[in-house]
Amino acid sequence: MLKDGLTYPIEGDGALKNILIGGILLIFSWLLIPAFIAIGYLIKVGSTTTQNKDLMPAFGDWFRLLKRGFVGWVIAIAYAIIPLVLYAALAFLFLSVIGLGEAAQSEIAFGVGIIGIFILALLWMVIGALIYYTVPAALINYGSKNSIKAAFDFSTLKRIWFTKQYFIAALIPIFLNIIQSIIIAILGITLIGWVLVPFIAFYFQVAIFRIFGLAIREVGGRSGL
Repeated sequence: MLKDGLTYPIEGDGALKNILIGGILLIFSWLLIPAFIAIGYLIKVGSTTTQNKDLMPAFGDWFRLLKRGFVGWVIAIAYAIIPLVLYAALAFLFLSVIGLGEAAQSEIAFGVGIIGIFILALLWMVIGALIYYTVPAALINYGSKNSIKAAFDFSTLKRIWFTKQYFIAALIPIFLNIIQSIIIAILGITLIGWVLVPFIAFYFQVAIFRIFGLAIREVGGRSGL
């Protein structure tokens, strides 16, 4: 999967053009619409991969990419909102305990609050990992079936999430992000290098969605998803 993911963005006659367009979209992502178009394209990369297409899709049908990207963003927010709200409630509870401990000068309450902060830090990492792990499959399933319901079809998604293929696919981007950070740090030494950063970033994002798509394709081929 790693080799395929790294070579996929540079294969085909239109590959360079796609990377250039994607990089430009990232440069102007602060305008939001380009960001949604880029997200829509990445979802398309993952979904076309699950459909046994091995070349990057061309940019086109901009409104559809925009719509798909916006819906994908909403899906990601939906996956994040419940755990984040629960986390906020727990954080408020523990911080209240600390406040009461200080007000009453209770060492026990203060100690419980400090332990709570440590637990909250660990819980924050767990929540972040869960969101990172679950969202790509939801986005790609949405893109493959062109249905928002597919992003919340948990009976199907569970058969993807709890597989070795998907777990490995989720680990690879951690390595790729380290490589990306090193490259960007090196490029950042010069002004010309900084110009290349958004294009490098888009290349890696395409590779990551390709890798997730490959894992889902393999799981689907075996289980008939």
